[in-house]
This record gives sequence, C-alpha cells and structure tokens, in this order.
Amino acid sequence: MREFKPSLDDIKRLVEGNSKKTFVPVWTEILADLETPVSAYNKVSDGHKFSFLLESVEGGENVGRYSFIGIDPLFIIRSTDEKTYLVRVSDNTNLLEADTPHDLLKKFFSEFSAVNTGVPLPPGSVGYLGYDTIRFIEPKLKPYYESIEKCESFPDAYFMTGGVVLAFDHVKHKIYV
Repeated sequence: MREFKPSLDDIKRLVEGNSKKTFVPVWTEILADLETPVSAYNKVSDGHKFSFLLESVEGGENVGRYSFIGIDPLFIIRSTDEKTYLVRVSDNTNLLEADTPHDLLKKFFSEFSAVNTGVPLPPGSVGYLGYDTIRFIEPKLKPYYESIEKCESFPDAYFMTGGVVLAFDHVKHKIYV
C-alpha cells in the first residue's frame, strides 16, 4: 500500500488554530525512471481544461532539478479589462472580485494560507501577469493603455491555485504527486 504524507494526525496539527482557510498538500512519491515531464504532461493533461507544465533550466542549457505539472485547479484567478475574479472551478462561482490582479492576489492570500509539507512546489498560485498589467502599478501609463488595441482572447492575468501537482525531481528520479 502506498504511503501518503502527511498523516491525518499531522494535518490536524498543521491546521489547528489557523483562522484562515488552509491548503495542506497530501502527497506520495513514485519512480520516474520511465517518464519525462513532457510524456507525463501529455498523459495527465488530456481531457483537462486547465493544466500547466513548468520546466526548469539553469544557465540556459542545463536541466534544472525540478519540473512541475498541474491539472484540475481548485480556483482560477482571471483578470480581463478592469475586473479580476477568483473563480471556484467546480461550479464556476465567483468568490472574490477586485479592481486589479494585485488587489485580488492580496485578498486571496489574506484569506487562505498554505502549509509546506516538504513537497518541492508548496501550495500557491501558478500563472502569469501580462505585460499590460503595468497600468495597474504605474498610473501614468493608463492613458497610453487606453489608446491601444486590446487582445480580447488573452486575459491580463491568469493563475491556477490548488489541484493536482506532479513534481519531477530530476536528481532523485522521483515524481511527487
């Protein structure tokens, strides 16, 4: 039988006394001697609406220690035009709203916390802030932004939070799931 970490007793101890909603990653490890991050991504992301693959490279040529695959996030943070939303993926419900991606990320991380249980990628959000989000930081650029054509097909910011993550350890040849 596969061992999962942390134990239920450890989870209870980790969240005890925490007033925030807490993410506690539960994980196990498997051998990665026959898989590559790309082959695994092709297998696990098929049929999933949301997924990511983060490859690490050091010095522009050398493979870094870890690669990460994520599917089935619990939440999506999406920013378009002048509003940013935190959406629960399971029922497409907007849970939080803010004027800027930065404001929503601050709100989100003030209400939720994450516990690092030793996995290579602790719980958090994976995504991007587009170049155009500079208008939220530097008000002088807002008139310039309003005068240019916008690309409607890409959000200004997009993050996935929670869900299933596979962390490839290229040194130990293991996958943490």
